[in-house]
Amino acid sequence: MRNLKKIAAATVVAITIMCNSMTVAASEGEELNVAPEIEYSFDDAKWVEIYQVEVPEETAAIAEYYGGMYGIDPEFIEACAFAESTFRANATNGSCVGEWQVNPDIHGDIIELKGITDIMDPWANCNVACRIFYKHIYEDGMSYEKALMCYNGDYAGLRKLASDPNYVSDYVKKVMHITRGLKAKHAMPNDADEV
Repeated sequence: MRNLKKIAAATVVAITIMCNSMTVAASEGEELNVAPEIEYSFDDAKWVEIYQVEVPEETAAIAEYYGGMYGIDPEFIEACAFAESTFRANATNGSCVGEWQVNPDIHGDIIELKGITDIMDPWANCNVACRIFYKHIYEDGMSYEKALMCYNGDYAGLRKLASDPNYVSDYVKKVMHITRGLKAKHAMPNDADEV
């Protein structure tokens, strides 16, 4: 059991180092821009079914609130919740918990900083997830795609990305496809607006 904890801790450190080593630093006073999106195609039919995502009202409200607070697309936040837990606030997977699958062992500092006492609460869970994305995207200068790989702990994917800047993991494709699908859905006029 001790060896397993050491391996897990070493993996977290390696992912952190890899995520941080590929960041873009801004000079003092210079505005840090988000890296451009990686272009890729969604020709594969397996992604078409993802457009059928129905976001629960509470999840949409949470995503809208924290999206505004952190400057992150609400649809991206919703897509992450779907990919991580299919919108289940009580979801657990190892140490990862809640709708956005936050890992208290790794992100305890953010949980403590935010004064969060119940990480299973969807509002608290999303707050921590968005703070993690904010750090990766705005403070570290990562693209949404790279931030997703760091968030997901995709160590192998980050190694591939280091040697192939066009590499995109299936997880990233899924989240970005859902994001684009939700953006398109939100852009469509309501039935009531068509009168």
